[in-house]
Amino acid sequence: MAAESVNGWLMQLTGQTGESAVQTYAKWASLTVGPDDSLYRLVTRKLVANGKSAQVRESLEATLAAGGAVGESIEEMLSKTGLTGWS
Repeated sequence: MAAESVNGWLMQLTGQTGESAVQTYAKWASLTVGPDDSLYRLVTRKLVANGKSAQVRESLEATLAAGGAVGESIEEMLSKTGLTGWS
């Protein structure tokens, strides 16, 4: 599978499937998706639940970087450092 999109990378790294990155991440993180949830909101919920609220920043990219992910885009972060910063 080509992992060119955020969802593609998440499916490859987590072994989960979903129609969107939000659904794939939610399955992997054992979260319920609400009607207004974004990937950023789900990652924030997971981090807070895991006692890592100090990692939460103003954007998904900044939040992941605070958790140790490396790259200039979410796709690059996933390709370089996998799921670092996501939980």
